[in-house]
Amino acid sequence: MSAPATRAGPSPVVSVIVPVYNTSAHVGAAIDSLKAQSFDDFEAIVVDDGSTDGSGAAALAAIGGDRRFRLIQRENGGLSAARNTALDAATGEFLAFLDSDDEYAPDFLEALVDALGESGADWAASAVLLLSGERTEPHSAIHGTRHPATDAPWVTMPLDDWREIVRHWPSAWNKLYRRSVVGDLRFPEGLYYEDHPWFQALAARCATLAYVPRPLYRHRRGRAGQITSDGSEKVFDIFSVLKLSTEIIGSSAKPGASEGLAMLATRVIHERAAIVADPARRARFATESRKFLASNGLTWTPEWDPGIARAWALAMEGDVPLTVVVAADAPSNGLARTLASLARQWLRDLEVLVVPSDPDGAADAGLHDAIRKVPTASLLAAGPGGLSAARNRGLGAAQGRFVAFLDAGDSMTPGGYWTLVEGMLREAADLGLCRFRQDGRADRLHSGTHDARMPFGAAPVPLPPPGARQPDWLSQIAGTARPLPPDRALRLHALPSAKIFRTEFLRDRAITFPDEPLASWDVTFRAALAASRVLSFPNAPVALSTARADRRLWRAPRRVADIEAALLRLAPVLDPVLPRADWLPVLVARAVWEKVNFADFATPADRDTFLVEAAEMARRAGPIDSTDSFDPHIGPRVRALFGAVAAPGHSA
Repeated sequence: MSAPATRAGPSPVVSVIVPVYNTSAHVGAAIDSLKAQSFDDFEAIVVDDGSTDGSGAAALAAIGGDRRFRLIQRENGGLSAARNTALDAATGEFLAFLDSDDEYAPDFLEALVDALGESGADWAASAVLLLSGERTEPHSAIHGTRHPATDAPWVTMPLDDWREIVRHWPSAWNKLYRRSVVGDLRFPEGLYYEDHPWFQALAARCATLAYVPRPLYRHRRGRAGQITSDGSEKVFDIFSVLKLSTEIIGSSAKPGASEGLAMLATRVIHERAAIVADPARRARFATESRKFLASNGLTWTPEWDPGIARAWALAMEGDVPLTVVVAADAPSNGLARTLASLARQWLRDLEVLVVPSDPDGAADAGLHDAIRKVPTASLLAAGPGGLSAARNRGLGAAQGRFVAFLDAGDSMTPGGYWTLVEGMLREAADLGLCRFRQDGRADRLHSGTHDARMPFGAAPVPLPPPGARQPDWLSQIAGTARPLPPDRALRLHALPSAKIFRTEFLRDRAITFPDEPLASWDVTFRAALAASRVLSFPNAPVALSTARADRRLWRAPRRVADIEAALLRLAPVLDPVLPRADWLPVLVARAVWEKVNFADFATPADRDTFLVEAAEMARRAGPIDSTDSFDPHIGPRVRALFGAVAAPGHSA
């Protein structure tokens, strides 16, 4: 390898420290971003910390003889040791850090040097741009704040209360420090998450920071080998780091230490819990989290930051936030696709119960292979009674605070259940309702109701296209849980997959799935009318399969007499809140429309016979007073049974 580049001459204004370890694919871009800085009076101290992938050579090639850069090569000692080596060699008036898989915006140094010079603050910090795959997202780098509302190039923020200090990201790298303030402070070696005590020790001795609201630091997320995504045993280092933080904050004269420590511990435990996938390790981490909080007199304090999971409080107490019941009416009925979506959930503390409705299906090898891919999944014993009985067995065995039902073939987006559980916890709701996509297609978005409105009657809000930045769904539902009016309950689509229930709510009211047909209708209406707090989620996390193999129950032909009996089974629930003349004809029309359009009748003659018998059922149900009372999609053939005329463009 060529000799390292050296710098001669007077001390620079800024020393930029670039620790490097096995980032050969990215270190060149990091160095290029430094070379492209509009402020050029800097030295860059690049420390190759014993890389084994050629990162040192890649760094040297990117430096290309630029005399502002020095390359120091040392045996591997970890990120802290590499940074400390560079700190000992730094000569600049100011100090900055650039991780070797990140980049600076071209004016990062210029903007922060100006902010420090004009403000007189002890350090400066900028907002960040998060890079994840092909997606980019700006962030304020202040927890609980997406982006401060200021047009100023910088604002001075006080560092006089720990409750405010801990809101700032503790990362070393989006900041510029006065070297006189840093002094002999060094990073603790041998630990992950070393930025925390460094940040807190500086904050304890500083009065202000200059905040630059533009996202000038480009931080890469999700790279293999990244410390922040390492869910190994090293995750337990956070408790040693928190112990150091407790000593630093506890010995400070600044106010808000106790509350600030609780906020800090809650935040960093939440961050580490999010990356631990192994169930046994998660259980130990939950236990250690609870012990740390208790031994330090701290409480779990998620309210200050909308991004912190309230569900982890349940996990720390050994409770299960969510049970997902997957009832399979055939061995390979889309189950692998459903379970794969559950294996990708951000909410890792969920119980998955797979319940075969066919005793022969429990022996299917493919079923067992699919279940093994979900660490928290288990197979319940098959039994008689069909799909409803299978769902009820799952409900009876559920340990989760909340319960959801997926049909085999349906799937949930990775953040779907995290959002639903958090919303239900924050709003203390009994029932949650969300939109869904048919076959996962953006152009087949369903409101979750039969009149294309949201459950409480509002017009649906447009969803961003796939890949675009998603809205903060939880902030949109804040304070909206309330009883659902009976007429709106009548409009709900009965699909179980687009709902979440508080488990004890269902059990206390003895709400279970009756025998088919229309078992889901029964559960939906009973739950919607009994719930004192119903929550409508505007997002659409569920992808509903419409494949024939996945919707056999829905497509099964039914006798008119059985449908009528199932609807009249709802009379004790609906009669007290709606005149029967208002609800029965509407539900008859809906049930007939579904069977006429989607049931797999053996022959056209069987369909015609069904229609003849359905006409008698419609006559017994009574007329529908207004065409607006029909579901909008119901066409002329069914409307004619009630003497009504269809809107143009509908065939049935």
